[in-house]
Amino acid sequence: MRRTVATLFLALFAFPAFAGSASVKLAGARVEYDPAVWRVAGAEETAALVFTCIAADCDNEPTLFASARPIATLAEEDGCTGAAAYREPVGIPVPSAPDRIAFSAWSVWSGCRALDAPVLIACGLHKGIAYGFSSTLVSGCNRSPDLPPARLVELLSAVRPIAPE
Repeated sequence: MRRTVATLFLALFAFPAFAGSASVKLAGARVEYDPAVWRVAGAEETAALVFTCIAADCDNEPTLFASARPIATLAEEDGCTGAAAYREPVGIPVPSAPDRIAFSAWSVWSGCRALDAPVLIACGLHKGIAYGFSSTLVSGCNRSPDLPPARLVELLSAVRPIAPE
C-alpha cells in the first residue's frame, strides 16, 4: 500500500502532466517545446532556429531547421513547392487547432541511390508569413540522422501565432 501511495504521489506531483514548459519566438509565432526533448539554437528575435531532438527515441540527435519569411502566397514558399521536386512524397498528418498555425508536412525520398534518411519537410502560412521546417538544408543525399516523424508533428502542433498587442 505504501508503495502504491508513493507511486501515485510521484505521478501526480513530481512529474508535470505536460513537460513542455518552454517556448521560443519565430517571427510572428511562438513554438512551444519540451526542453527534455528539444534543444534550441538561434537568437530569440531571428527568423531562423535549429531544433535538436535529444529525446531517447532520437538516435544521434537529429536536427530540424525552422525558418520564417514574409510572402504573399503559400505557392511561393520553396519548402512547400519543393516537395514536388523530391521523389515519392508521403503526407504526414498534422492535427490542426483553432489557436495553432496549420501545417502541411511530408516525408520525401532525397533521390539518393544510397540508403539515407527520409527528408521531413513542413510548411504553413499565417498572416503573410511562411513558416518552414526541414530535417536537412541540402538537396540530394540526406546524411542527417533520422528524425522520427512523430517528433516533427509534435513540434508543428505547438506553433501558435502571437496575439497582437
